[in-house]
Amino acid sequence: MIGRLILEDGAVFEGEAFGSEGERFGLVCCYSGTTGHQEMATEPSYLGRIVVFRSPMIGNYGVDDSLFESDRVCVEGIVARELNRAAGSKEAKNFEDFCIERQLLGLTGADTRGLNLHISEKGEQFGLLTTKQGGVKDYMAMIRVLKGPIGGDPDRYRVSGEGLLASVRPGGNKTVLTIDLGASVSFYSLLKSNGLFWRAFGPQIEAAEIKAISPDAVIVTNGPYEPGSLKKTIETISRLAGKVPVLGVGLGGVALGAALGAAPEKMRAGHHGMGFGVTDLRNGECFITSQNHSFTINEGSLSRSGAKVVFRNATDGSLEGFAHEKKRAAGVLFDLKGLELLKDLIS
Repeated sequence: MIGRLILEDGAVFEGEAFGSEGERFGLVCCYSGTTGHQEMATEPSYLGRIVVFRSPMIGNYGVDDSLFESDRVCVEGIVARELNRAAGSKEAKNFEDFCIERQLLGLTGADTRGLNLHISEKGEQFGLLTTKQGGVKDYMAMIRVLKGPIGGDPDRYRVSGEGLLASVRPGGNKTVLTIDLGASVSFYSLLKSNGLFWRAFGPQIEAAEIKAISPDAVIVTNGPYEPGSLKKTIETISRLAGKVPVLGVGLGGVALGAALGAAPEKMRAGHHGMGFGVTDLRNGECFITSQNHSFTINEGSLSRSGAKVVFRNATDGSLEGFAHEKKRAAGVLFDLKGLELLKDLIS
C-alpha cells in the first residue's frame, strides 16, 4: 500500500505504508537516535509528532512492552528509509507487529535523507501522513485548517489532568513537586532512584496550591506543548521563583526561562533523539545527552533576566541550560541522567 507524507510547504515524500492506514496529522521532526525507537514512540513529549528517522534502518531489535515510557503510543506517525521486518524473539515482538497492534501508521522506503535535509533547511513544519490518494493542494489546504486552531491550544497535546496525578514515597526525606507537562516513566524512575518523595500535578496547578504543600523543590517537566500555550504554568512558576527552588527540564526549562523574563525562541529544526554533546561551561566537561525540544531561549533576554548560561551544545553552540543564583532556579533542555542540579538547588 502506497503512503505519502505531505508537508505544509507542498513537499511530498512517498513510500510503502505499514502498521495502519488512513491519515495522521502532526508536527514533522527528525530523530537522531539509532536505538530507543519504542521508547520514543511512547514518550509523552513526542505527542502530536510525525517522526522521521535519521538512522537508515529501524526495527533491528524487538519491542519489549516493559520499556514503554507511557501506557500508550504518543507519536502520530513515523517515517523510515528501511524497516527490518524480521527482528524479534519469543520475548519481544518485531517493530512492524508493534505498529500493527498499536495502529501506528508508518512509511518505509521513503527518501529520509532528502526529507531530513528539507527539514534542516526549511525548518520543522506540520504535515499529513496518508494512505489516501487525494490531491496535494487539497491536502495542503487541510493542513492549514488543522494547524490553525491548535498552534497555541494546550488541549491539542493534553497529557495530564488538572489535579494530583500521582504520589509516591520511596523512603526519602525530600519532597519534590512536579508540574507535569508530559513526563516519561524514566523521569519518575530517576526521582525514585534518588530517594525522593514526589507529587505530580498537571499544568494548571496554582502557585498557592504549591506553597500550601511546601515542597523542597519544584520540577517543571518536559512535554509536547508550545510555550505560548503555557501562560498559566509560566505565571505559576514566576510566582514561585525566589520562594522555592525550581528546576525546569526540556520544555520545562523553556517555561522557567519565560517565567524569569526571557523570551522563548523557535528553533529551525530542533534537537530530537540521542547523541547530542553538551559542554558544562563551569568546568569544561562534555557529556552525551538525549533531547527532545523544538524551542530554546533568547540569550539576550536571558542575560537581562539575571540568569547565566551554564550548558551549551557542543556541535551548534546553542543554549542547553542556565542558572539563576538569586532565584535558586535552573533549567536544562536535555534529558536528565542525574539530579546534581536539583541537589545543588535544595542543598
